[in-house]
Amino acid sequence: MKIESVVSRGLRAEDAAAYLGIKSSFLWALAKSGELLPVRLAPKLTIWTRESLDAYIDRKAGSLPVPSDVSPGSANPPYSVYHPDLQCGLGRMEINFVLNRVAMYLPDDECADMGGAIRVALAVCPGCETVATYSGGRISMLYIRDGEEWRCDTGR
Repeated sequence: MKIESVVSRGLRAEDAAAYLGIKSSFLWALAKSGELLPVRLAPKLTIWTRESLDAYIDRKAGSLPVPSDVSPGSANPPYSVYHPDLQCGLGRMEINFVLNRVAMYLPDDECADMGGAIRVALAVCPGCETVATYSGGRISMLYIRDGEEWRCDTGR
């Protein structure tokens, strides 16, 4: 059986940059800032998934998918639940145990308490090194472990 063509699920830096229509140096800058995280398959093999590239474009375009039970203009979607540690609502959380990263999606115009976000992330992913919070379809804060300390970045 001969395979005519294979559509890769993951793209190397040059291909991922071309897919987005940007330069690879800008792609690496997005990775460094935590705004578009790659997947490291081996020490010298880093890829970006098509899904993450599409999601990045959707976030930038302001066209994040809206669940069917949420009206498009809803500022506080019904799927967010107030979390006392975060001191705000939490819509969903994504955990990457391989890369030790946690992403928290908050309702529009809400921000999480830094200490609470880190506590929640470490509770679900004890080796967590990076915590990103998103609000209104954009990254709002990025918390990065630096040894025993955590530092924050606005992510913008």
